[in-house]
Amino acid sequence: MEVEYEVFWGDQARLGGIDDLILVSANEAKSPMWQQALGELNKRQLMVRFIFDEGHQAFIADDFRNALKNLTELRQFPMQLVVLSCCSHN
Repeated sequence: MEVEYEVFWGDQARLGGIDDLILVSANEAKSPMWQQALGELNKRQLMVRFIFDEGHQAFIADDFRNALKNLTELRQFPMQLVVLSCCSHN
């Protein structure tokens, strides 16, 4: 689809903010490095939306990821939080 994006890696200290989309894993999204990088980017460029894919996993899988135990911590400042989920029909 040719949508340009940036990927955040755990050892990264700064987000470029050039692209409108930033991909980060659920584990990294709660790390101090991500929180600092996102906070700094938000000072330069207003963040308006946080989209979380497979959000249902935090509620239905007991052993999914420890990073998802407190989902509210993912949103550091006021912005729209979109949680994507899927369902299957039997």
